[in-house]
Amino acid sequence: MIKFNFSIRFVFLSFLFLHIAAMGYGNTREDCEQLLTLSREQRAERNYAQALENLFNAKIIAEDKKWNDLKIKILNLIGSIYSDILDHNKAMDYYLKGYHLALKESDELGKLVFLNNIGVLYSEVKDYEKSHEYIKQAYTIAKQLNDTLRIGRLATNLATIARENNNPDLAEKYLAVSFNFLPKNPNDLGYFFAQSVKVENLYQRADYENAEKLALEIYHWKDNIKDDDVKSQFLLTFAKIYYQKKDFQKAIFYAREALNANPKLTIKVEIYDYLAKIYQEKQSFGLSIQYKDSVILLSDSLSRLNDINQRANDQIRFDLLHLENKFTANKEKQRIERILFVCIIVFFFVFLLVSLWIFRMLSVKNRQKKIMAENRQKIAELELKEEKHSQILLKQQVKENEERLSKEIETKNRELASKVLFQSNRNGLIEEIITHLSSILHAQGKNGTLGLTIQQLKRQLKESNEWEGFLVYFEQINPEFLSALKKKHSDLTADEVRFLSYIYMGLSSKEIAQLSSITFAHYRKKKQRIATKLEVDTRALYHYLVNEVGE
Repeated sequence: MIKFNFSIRFVFLSFLFLHIAAMGYGNTREDCEQLLTLSREQRAERNYAQALENLFNAKIIAEDKKWNDLKIKILNLIGSIYSDILDHNKAMDYYLKGYHLALKESDELGKLVFLNNIGVLYSEVKDYEKSHEYIKQAYTIAKQLNDTLRIGRLATNLATIARENNNPDLAEKYLAVSFNFLPKNPNDLGYFFAQSVKVENLYQRADYENAEKLALEIYHWKDNIKDDDVKSQFLLTFAKIYYQKKDFQKAIFYAREALNANPKLTIKVEIYDYLAKIYQEKQSFGLSIQYKDSVILLSDSLSRLNDINQRANDQIRFDLLHLENKFTANKEKQRIERILFVCIIVFFFVFLLVSLWIFRMLSVKNRQKKIMAENRQKIAELELKEEKHSQILLKQQVKENEERLSKEIETKNRELASKVLFQSNRNGLIEEIITHLSSILHAQGKNGTLGLTIQQLKRQLKESNEWEGFLVYFEQINPEFLSALKKKHSDLTADEVRFLSYIYMGLSSKEIAQLSSITFAHYRKKKQRIATKLEVDTRALYHYLVNEVGE
């Protein structure tokens, strides 16, 4: 049940993260490396869902930027996590992808890592011949690179395979190599693991005295080791030693301590099985049956969950590949389409989760209720965050549109003001020319050419149409202002409306006085008179027109 719930959370969160990635979030090399580091920490904490969602996001970035060195590390870590959750097929798939990429990039260290991991994967499915073959290849590369630390650790892995394959003599030879190369540091995981393998090898040889002695020497080192599975396996071996020595109390103590180390599910099954065996030997048949039931329950649960995950893998793989291809093909896909896609996925898995809850309620009702509540809360939080994010984007768009429209109106008003000023200056200049030419005509008497010129200039004066043209253009730019002004103040004259329009456009006092053909002193009196008529303070007239009338 735990693993299936993890699969649901993983797929849902993966799609969400792919959506964010597709929108351009976190696409620098530093971002990619940080996601990789964070995923390693989350894997150590067994937070596999968060680790995988970060890794798939990092994988998309690395593929898009063609950072193959980072992609190799990402594929390795994805494969390791699938191995942790016992999905060996997917783990092998990612290991092989990473291995082929390492071959293409001539990355010897990358090849070494993937060969070792593939070998470990084969050992987990009890194929020790292939396991030894792949780890031996990695061991050869480590010797070619003269990487002493990896030589020691790979020798330990080979010793483990030899021991599992009932060849303690070969295991002893590899362990001798391990201790020659590994640092003699109790806090080092590799050194502790090699020592624990040696304990297991002594146990396999039935040398229980020396196995116990060595186990007691390294027992307190376990507190400095962060790998729970290594600690659990060591403590289980400790329990087996005392079982063989018929010291059942100590055997039970170390077996329970192995359980407390929080190992993975397969190791838990082995521990429960051994506890059942110990209690049976003690003739505590009630406890023995309880642990046997636990073994059956865990084994049955593991089998059924693996079947469920196997059926879901193809669909999950297709969906993830689909999203990755969408991101690569077109980074600018419509945001609304992506959100709709995420909502469909959320709806599908919520429906699936509810159906599963109904089915499981008969056997694990209380536990399933708690899981359902947690999942619903997480989905609600994600939906709430998404809704808030959409509202913020909408507000920003509205604000940007308002600012853009305001700037456009301001620009158009300035253009209109410039046009009116130009027209006014032009008409004023034409009037001066007409007056000058008329005086010349008066002094000279009849002159047909000069008279015709004066008539043509007078026709250029469009004083009667100037205000009408201004109104048409002004209303196009500010469609609501004039109607709102007339609605609020129906007693305004056409000249007063024109005067207020100039103020609303933001023209200076000098420009308005020029357009109105009045002096500055007359302008101030006129402004005071109109403000009084509107019952507004003179200094606040512009603010009133913009915010009260033209809003």
